[in-house]
Amino acid sequence: MSPRPVLIYDRDAETKGARIEARIEQARELRARAAEPAPPPASPWQILSPSSLNEFVGTCQVRWFYRRVLQLPETRGAYLGLGSAVHDALAENFRQKIETRRDLPAEGAVALFRAAWAGQLDQITLEKDDDPADLKEAGEVMTRVYMDRAAPKIEPAAVELRVAGEIGGVPVQGYVDVLDVNGDIIDMKTAKRATAEAPAGYRNQIATYAMLAPGASGKARLDTLTKGKTVDLKHTTLAITDSDRHHTTRLYQIAREQMASGVYVPNRGATLCSRKYCSFWERCTAEYGGEVKR
Repeated sequence: MSPRPVLIYDRDAETKGARIEARIEQARELRARAAEPAPPPASPWQILSPSSLNEFVGTCQVRWFYRRVLQLPETRGAYLGLGSAVHDALAENFRQKIETRRDLPAEGAVALFRAAWAGQLDQITLEKDDDPADLKEAGEVMTRVYMDRAAPKIEPAAVELRVAGEIGGVPVQGYVDVLDVNGDIIDMKTAKRATAEAPAGYRNQIATYAMLAPGASGKARLDTLTKGKTVDLKHTTLAITDSDRHHTTRLYQIAREQMASGVYVPNRGATLCSRKYCSFWERCTAEYGGEVKR
């Protein structure tokens, strides 16, 4: 007579399951609370965001002024469109995973990318060296790589979560790519090449989310998909410190005061200060002088 199976009670598994359920329920409450879009601010410095802060203090104050105050028309390059399409496909996978606990098949995510890429083609400006078929193929490979190497290990609690509040007396809002069940933030981006460390502005972004998102742990991971001779995926992790929080708080306070002053300085040394990457270079040189690299 074969021995009867012994049922082992796994308390750790039950605890983890309860934690996941609690995080998912919290995420549902957060999504419901953030479902209604925020009213547009009366001025671009009335409500700030990590992207507006980083553009103003890290890229170019005049570029910020042209884009966010004057709202001048600008072109979007092929790589911005590619990044948006890949991001949209991966975000949709994680949205459904919150409920199903399973990733989509890789080809299902690729199909989402193709649909998103088709929509982007109407919104981007292709340069003479841009090959739409090559870019589409690269996006398909990027999506497959992420679905194979990163997605299975991610347990999302919320996707593109809007967070809002005050930091140092300054109203701030933003959107978290993915908040996982442990409260860690996961950001997904595409680039021509990965950097050894997370950009300085990224610490401001994560510090913002750590101060505004309920349940955020202060830990984050930046997942960068790169398109070179082959597609690669690089993970960069960081943990926000009290010094990071203080630094970001002071930047919001100082930037908001300077934004409201109406006095802005162009940054000719910025990476995006070029005729290729800045749609406003002609107006900027006409108003401020100097040379803008090609």
